[in-house]
Amino acid sequence: MTMQSDCPVCGETSTQPELSTASGRSIGRCAACGVRVGAEGGAEPERISAQLAAERPAWRLELIRQLHGNGGGRLLDLGADAAFADAARCAGWIVTRMDPSEVSRETLDGRYDVITLWDVLGRLDDSGLLGRLRGLLSEDGSIFVLSPDPLANKARSQGKHWELLEERYRIYLNRHAHERMLSDASFGRLRHILMERPGFDYVIT
Repeated sequence: MTMQSDCPVCGETSTQPELSTASGRSIGRCAACGVRVGAEGGAEPERISAQLAAERPAWRLELIRQLHGNGGGRLLDLGADAAFADAARCAGWIVTRMDPSEVSRETLDGRYDVITLWDVLGRLDDSGLLGRLRGLLSEDGSIFVLSPDPLANKARSQGKHWELLEERYRIYLNRHAHERMLSDASFGRLRHILMERPGFDYVIT
């Protein structure tokens, strides 16, 4: 039996059922590239704790500082909450914040030193987004992509009970899927960080 759902990574027209979550949501695996593909629907993300919400902008900015450098350039943020944009401005970044569906060279002026997609890519079904973003990134710029990793320890140990399988993710991207999507969009050298913190089980590229 196959799930009639095109893989957003490689375009395969069907995926093989892999598991059914505790609530009955179907999760398939692309036979061609191995990416997990979620059925339509899913729950809204659970509200995170006030402490975690307060800490999140800080560690995201620290990652940018470590991997790209201190603020002072132009930063394009897609989909994060206002708290991150405010914190980035306080750190010296000139921030543009917008919905991923609005991204085009016509709607944005110039190029950006940093582009961030915090917990965004797995929820979209837009195979051309990364290519459009590549054209907006400066020559020495960095893109930060954070997504739930189905091969991380927490996901593998919890199996069908992994809470992020219930949320509205279209795809679940492991390291190799990130590499393929970013390479196909002509991004250069990639670095990966596996994060396993309370409430998170992510790979960041």
